[in-house]
Amino acid sequence: MLRRVASIIRPKASLTVSQWAIEHLGYDPETLPWQMEIMDALGDPEVAEVGLMGPAQAGKSEIGLAWLGWSIEHDPAGFMICQPSKVLTQDFVVRRVAPMIKSTSALRGQLLSEVGADNMFLKQFRAMLLTSIWPTAENFRARPVPRGWVDDYDAIDANIEGKGSAVSLMDDRAATFEGRDTKFISSSPADEKGGKIEAFVKGGTHERLMPPCPHCEERIEIDLRRDLRFDDSGSADLAEQTAHVVCSKNGCIIEPHHKRTMIDAMARLPGRGFVVTNLDAGRRRRTFSADGLLCFRSWGRLARQWREAQIEWETLQSEAGLVGFFNGKAGYNYRSILSGEPPIEIKTLAARRRKGWKLGTVPAGVKVIVITVDVQANRFECAAVGYGDGLECWVIDRWTIETLADGLTSVQPLRYREHWAALLPLFSRDWPLADGSGQAAQALTVAIDARGGESDLVTGFWHLCVAAGIHRNRVTLLQGGNNPRAELISRARRSDEKAGGGVKRNSPAKWTVNVHALKNILDARLRREKPGPGYIHFPEDFRELHFDELTAEEKQDGKWKKIRPRNETLDLMVMSYAALLRSPFAGTRTTMSWVPREYRVPEQELPNLMASKNDDGTDPAALGAADIKPSASGSIDETARDRADGQEPGAAVATAAPAAPKRKRRAGGVNPITGRAAGSWLKRN
Repeated sequence: MLRRVASIIRPKASLTVSQWAIEHLGYDPETLPWQMEIMDALGDPEVAEVGLMGPAQAGKSEIGLAWLGWSIEHDPAGFMICQPSKVLTQDFVVRRVAPMIKSTSALRGQLLSEVGADNMFLKQFRAMLLTSIWPTAENFRARPVPRGWVDDYDAIDANIEGKGSAVSLMDDRAATFEGRDTKFISSSPADEKGGKIEAFVKGGTHERLMPPCPHCEERIEIDLRRDLRFDDSGSADLAEQTAHVVCSKNGCIIEPHHKRTMIDAMARLPGRGFVVTNLDAGRRRRTFSADGLLCFRSWGRLARQWREAQIEWETLQSEAGLVGFFNGKAGYNYRSILSGEPPIEIKTLAARRRKGWKLGTVPAGVKVIVITVDVQANRFECAAVGYGDGLECWVIDRWTIETLADGLTSVQPLRYREHWAALLPLFSRDWPLADGSGQAAQALTVAIDARGGESDLVTGFWHLCVAAGIHRNRVTLLQGGNNPRAELISRARRSDEKAGGGVKRNSPAKWTVNVHALKNILDARLRREKPGPGYIHFPEDFRELHFDELTAEEKQDGKWKKIRPRNETLDLMVMSYAALLRSPFAGTRTTMSWVPREYRVPEQELPNLMASKNDDGTDPAALGAADIKPSASGSIDETARDRADGQEPGAAVATAAPAAPKRKRRAGGVNPITGRAAGSWLKRN
């Protein structure tokens, strides 16, 4: 009998969190040995708070789960996990927590056998409770726990229902356990201002990885933003093939296959490679930053993804790819290329008006025309915008519809449904080509602000168009979304569409657009100083009033807000690009080969309009290297560079990558600098 119960009273061997993970979870300490330093900090009685900022898939969950398992079996104490939403909480429990318990005998044996002990959000073990919550003030109430883990902190509201941050609310849950409490705050960064996880980490010891250089053996602080280099003059394939790191101490070229050597060397260093950078902080809050160069992704893969994000910026002026790369793959908060830039001045845009080209005519380069309509209480504000390859843009016309066809009755579209008929002539309106050939072009589609509050009026207009024989794709109904993190444009949705699918009756499709992201793109394009991809052209008689409307908003706290009452031209320009993004139109394509033949603008001879002078009065044929100047975002204008090199405009220029020494393309997987074969960092020699 004593032999059978002896295991119950036998003292447990003292294990750190990492030792427990190796013994019970099969954790491999050699893959990324620096993770063990963070695990052991969570089990250190002198440490009350641990923070980790790093890229996605850097082992944050593995570290937290190892601490959870250690807390269940080795050192029982009440535990609370907070995920950003209820859906993510359920997913994390089902996908990560439950399988770990089921597959680990040491944990499975601690789970109580009573009915209801293994619930989704509350699991009962022999000496502790595990509570899984999402960030609402109610979920934090009346649940005292000494240990808490806030995961994906930057995806949680900074002030939950006016009660405070998730960190402060978690701290309140541990108030009665002072001296025995521990919090783990982990997240990939996603706050451009540097709040949340970045601020939390910088407020602690802020320990950064400093491996030895495999060549000079100096300890170097790795920073992907500065140290990752690649050939940024071409494709993502070329970037991947030429990826390498430059030693910040002596400029040594560190090849991708050296990554394994650097990671192995850190395992033998004090702190497993981490070095405290905030010397004023004590051990109570130990915080860590993990750079993407020393995580799971290979350097070549990182270079490819960075270059892909750069190309997206160069071709589409969208920073979404750069945001995703720096936040999710590099492990740093992304600072917008345009952040800190002063608002564009009206006189700057007015100075770019092209002499010799007037409103109401279609210049050379335009491949497709879009009409946009902003609905006001007593008028329709309209614009015709042309797009060419590379999304080069021309404002072809700008006008207001204030009366009906009789010229006397004032338009009141928000009151009278029949007044929307004033828009029907837009579908047959055409504009003459600027070359004087007598040819004309029609608009592909008419994009209209769907105005959520007057959606029934817009729906009625759609039915009016269909009854008039207008093809459904020629009517584009757009409604603005206020979430700056949403996709640029949603899929088409219909008012009678069922949540679970099903038959869609004869109703209009509507697209929700991310107006803040689209205004970011428009702002970047307005700052382009030379004609070429993304550049916006204005005719010589474009009114100052419309420039004033185009610059009537400024970016504040990540969102665009009015600084002047009228912004119709700005909205019309945003809608014109959104109309191209919708299906079945351009989407993410930057060439216009998709345009249906009947709505493709006839080709014009470029010399008739453009051979004499550029928008700034310079002769394009005489443009030399001395004329190539940085743009407002700090990059070199790509069209000017291409023309100076005798190439076609449109070659990409990196705006975010650090300057890198030019290197030859690898042949057969051999690095041209060292002459050695390039191998995966996971392959140990």
